[in-house]
Amino acid sequence: MNAVAISIAFGFAVASGAHAQDLPKRKPGLWEAQITTTSANVPNMQERLANMPPEKRAQMEAYMKQKGMSFGTGSYAQTTQFCLTAQQVAEEGNKALLSRFQRNMERDSRCEEKVFTRTSSEVRFHAVCHAADGDVSELDGHIYDLSPESVALEFKGKSTQKGEFQMQQKARWLASDCGSMK
Repeated sequence: MNAVAISIAFGFAVASGAHAQDLPKRKPGLWEAQITTTSANVPNMQERLANMPPEKRAQMEAYMKQKGMSFGTGSYAQTTQFCLTAQQVAEEGNKALLSRFQRNMERDSRCEEKVFTRTSSEVRFHAVCHAADGDVSELDGHIYDLSPESVALEFKGKSTQKGEFQMQQKARWLASDCGSMK
């Protein structure tokens, strides 16, 4: 599972806990997410692209444009679409999503999360994760703009081995039909 998927799953796992009935359920269907990650460890993709053979670079740039991806020094931005099924919406309202998130976490990582505040429109939390390799990460998250048609997430953290990082995501519902995307 990639970092973006983990952060999204983590956000909804936290949001779907004990008082999930107070949180609005998202609409099933086609969603679009704009995701920005900033970290000292983000590879310099502009430099990597410049070092690629011209035909490979053209392929990569076309792929990035199609996926809404862009890179800057120490940052990564992507716009992506995904299909949220009625079953996934139902799982957000119970412990199933939290269980799935925990199974998808790296097997050698242990996280302790603590929700600071939870209202019908936002969740704030802090988590500390201990990996088997000795890395300790702290994460502060804010999930807000919770409605059936939108959600926004902000995560800031630091890792003993990887330094500081930030991730922001804004997602919005586009249509009830996912078309060919499943």
